[in-house]
Amino acid sequence: MFFSNLRVCLLLVSAATFVASCTGSDAPTNQINNAPSLRISPSVYPSEDATDVSTATAITAYINPNSFQTSAVLDESTLDTGFVLVGPSSVSGSYTYDPEDRQIIFVPDQPLQPYTQYMGTFTTDIANTEGIHPEQGFSWSFTTGRSIIAVSVNSDGVFGNAGSASPDISDDGNIVAFYSQANNLVPDDGNQYDDVFVRNIDTGQTTRVSINPDGSERPYDSQMPAISGDGRFVAFQSYGFYFHDIQAGVTSRIDVADPSATGVTTYSAIENYHAINYDGR
Repeated sequence: MFFSNLRVCLLLVSAATFVASCTGSDAPTNQINNAPSLRISPSVYPSEDATDVSTATAITAYINPNSFQTSAVLDESTLDTGFVLVGPSSVSGSYTYDPEDRQIIFVPDQPLQPYTQYMGTFTTDIANTEGIHPEQGFSWSFTTGRSIIAVSVNSDGVFGNAGSASPDISDDGNIVAFYSQANNLVPDDGNQYDDVFVRNIDTGQTTRVSINPDGSERPYDSQMPAISGDGRFVAFQSYGFYFHDIQAGVTSRIDVADPSATGVTTYSAIENYHAINYDGR
C-alpha cells in the first residue's frame, strides 16, 4: 500500500523526559531519553501558611526520595546557597542533613522575630551527589507568633541535661529564677541535687544562686525560687529558707528550721510556700 512505509509518531513531553512512541513497519521500540531532572517538593515544618510559629523554631524539610531521577542523596555542600530563609532580612544559621532519612534541619543563629512572616526557599543551587540541580525552586512561607526564649540553658546557650521547673520572673522580664536537676548549667556542679539558678536574658548569663553562705554547694535539694520584682534577690527552700543577693553574690539563711542543725528534728511543710516583695526587703 501507499502508506505501508509511513511511520506515525507521537512525541510526549514531560518535564525533562522525552518519550517517542511510533507505529509503522520500521518503527523502533519505545525509546526514553533520561535527561536527568530533580523536583524539589519537600514536606516542611513549619508548614505552608502556618501561623503563631515559635520564634525559637528550627526549619525541617523532608526530601522525598522520588525527587530525583538518579541519586536521592543531597550534596551537603550545596545547602549553604541551596536553602535560604528570609524575613525582614536574610537569616543565618547552621544545617544538619541525614541522608538516610532525607531530612534537612536548619537552626537559625538567633531567635526569629515575633509576629513576622518568613519565607523559606530551596533554590536551584541545591544538588544531589551526582551534581544534578532542580529545574525550579520551591518556596513557602509561615508567620511567627509571640517570642519564646529558652531560659534553662547554660551561658553558652546549651540546654540543661535534665528537667527544670518553677520559674519566677522579675517585673521587667529580664531575670528568671528556676530550679533544675541539670548539672551542666554552670561549671563544677557536682552536688547531684536540685539547684536554683537565675538566667539574665539581656546578658545571656546563667548563675547558680542556691549556694551556702560560704559559697560552697548545698548538700540538699534547692527548689521553689521566688525572685524580687527588681530582680536582685532570690529566696529559695533548701531544708530551710535562704536568701541570695544576686548583685552582691551573698547567700543568707533567713529561718531557723534546718534538720541538719544540732538539736533540730522537725521541718514544717509550710515552708514550701513563700514570696518576696519588690525590693526584697
